[in-house]
Amino acid sequence: MYRVVVVLSLFLGIAFGSAQTLVFGQSGWPVTLDTGTAQDGNSRMVSAQIAEPLIDLELGGTGLVPGLATSWTPNADATVWTLELRQGVSFHDGTPFDAEAAKFNLDRFNDPDHPYGFRDDGKAYVPWGWIFGGPVGEGLLASVEIVDDYTIELHLTDSVGFLPVMLSSGYFAMHSPAAIMENGPDYGTPMVGSVGTGPFVFSEWIEGERVVLERNDDHWGVDSELERIVIIAIEDPAARLAAVRSGAVHIAVNLNPDDLDVIESDPELVVSMPSTALNTGYLGMHQGQPPFDDVRVRQAVAYAIDQEAIVATLYGELGVGASQFMPPGLFGSAEEITGYPYDPAKARERLAEAGYPDGFTTELLYMPVTRP
Repeated sequence: MYRVVVVLSLFLGIAFGSAQTLVFGQSGWPVTLDTGTAQDGNSRMVSAQIAEPLIDLELGGTGLVPGLATSWTPNADATVWTLELRQGVSFHDGTPFDAEAAKFNLDRFNDPDHPYGFRDDGKAYVPWGWIFGGPVGEGLLASVEIVDDYTIELHLTDSVGFLPVMLSSGYFAMHSPAAIMENGPDYGTPMVGSVGTGPFVFSEWIEGERVVLERNDDHWGVDSELERIVIIAIEDPAARLAAVRSGAVHIAVNLNPDDLDVIESDPELVVSMPSTALNTGYLGMHQGQPPFDDVRVRQAVAYAIDQEAIVATLYGELGVGASQFMPPGLFGSAEEITGYPYDPAKARERLAEAGYPDGFTTELLYMPVTRP
């Protein structure tokens, strides 16, 4: 598990005092601003300024706070949740956010036959399956019922006490039904962008050059001092650091941990890091494919990995060895799970027991880009 280094340039104050523009340097361009179909952090970093979820996370933490829903209440067995929606909120196109809009969005994520899901045009709502287990008929959400103009009920197929945590995912932000219906499968692309209720409004997306967002002066909760945000992509972490040191960008994220000492020694830069790890790195093994269909082989691999050496070499003080997928401090993390110690002798023993006394050959696929 590792923490992400965010660097804030002190040149920021100069930019605020003049054009009120923030230039944000991230590791790649968005893939889409249609959050339900986005699977990457670079897309979500941008779309989170535009569209908001029903339930949000506290600033700088993982606690739940009201978003477009002001309250959420379960029935006795947590199979039905009632959400009271925020009143007086409009999408950036002037259309109202209400129960009809909330149901439209949730149904679009959940229903494979939704007329405005545009699945036949290639849109796929993969994150919904990650969190809800699949679409209606397969996953947890059976239906969304409208109680009144600003109240909805979510009927589930099972008891789910942590539904509010699931809804806080940025994947499930609310978008303007009118904009989706008007733009069809082009919604979320550079030519259209997206239309939400958030503190910034989509202005333009020039592929390979910039994404520009303008302040939403009618936002219900945020009174930003910024007039606009310009997002640019700089794939190489060293180049991102050079850009923030030169003042070309004001915030650079996902920098190399090896550069932390250099960054901290620069009086023109400010370092910001989250207080808890929110990312987990892991080696995945397909349990349906030999030799990994044998648990002893998987155990051998686990015993053969020197986590402490990897963390010390690649992440230094910014990382800790992971014992499970859920990082400490997040809901679901179990302190009693200790993971596998580094034990090459035991790894060889497990391989021999599985019928591979001389080992085996396999291929590893790794991600070549920084992905927040």
